[in-house]
Amino acid sequence: MISIHRRIARVILLPNLPKFFSLFPNIKLSLCSTDCYVNLIEDGYDCVVRVVDLIDSLYITKLIWELKIIDCASLSYFRQLDRAVSVSHLSKHFIINYASADSATSVFEYFLEEKTHQVKMNSLLTLNNAESYISAALSGLGIIQVPAYDVRDLIEQNILVKILENYQPQSLPISFLYPHRKQIVKPLNVFMEWFNELICSYLK
Repeated sequence: MISIHRRIARVILLPNLPKFFSLFPNIKLSLCSTDCYVNLIEDGYDCVVRVVDLIDSLYITKLIWELKIIDCASLSYFRQLDRAVSVSHLSKHFIINYASADSATSVFEYFLEEKTHQVKMNSLLTLNNAESYISAALSGLGIIQVPAYDVRDLIEQNILVKILENYQPQSLPISFLYPHRKQIVKPLNVFMEWFNELICSYLK
């Protein structure tokens, strides 16, 4: 069984799975799409695709890609506040919190001069689901920091607007994780190689 981040499954994987099955008709997949962390060993997963900085001796980590993270908000958000968007004005703005694992903080993070900086912000809402997180931004509830691929079409349609392009968060690695003790069976290895090529092609 393979666990994969929900948005990656919906936006990238599932639309391309017919191609996979046409190439490998004898392979069957069991997928769990979730934003929540899973325990590979206790929950019996063969592999997970995870977007996170993770160092854990229990798992082998195979980097797939570095996800570019951008800052954005909806036009309706800016119409409501009518405030300038700059790092010095961020304390007067609202950020939508994304709860990673069991915590979330109302801070704006950006990476500059090889260092991560944090600015405390106001927040009215915390979410632990990427779909809801983006929907909240579309509703004008605040600024989000999100993988660029996730909102590519919304940016191109000018529904969401990129802000503070010189103050972007640090990229996040997307990786395969699997237990040290587990031998990768051939069908899983085939899927991992195919998915690696798909991700790299999609995110270029």
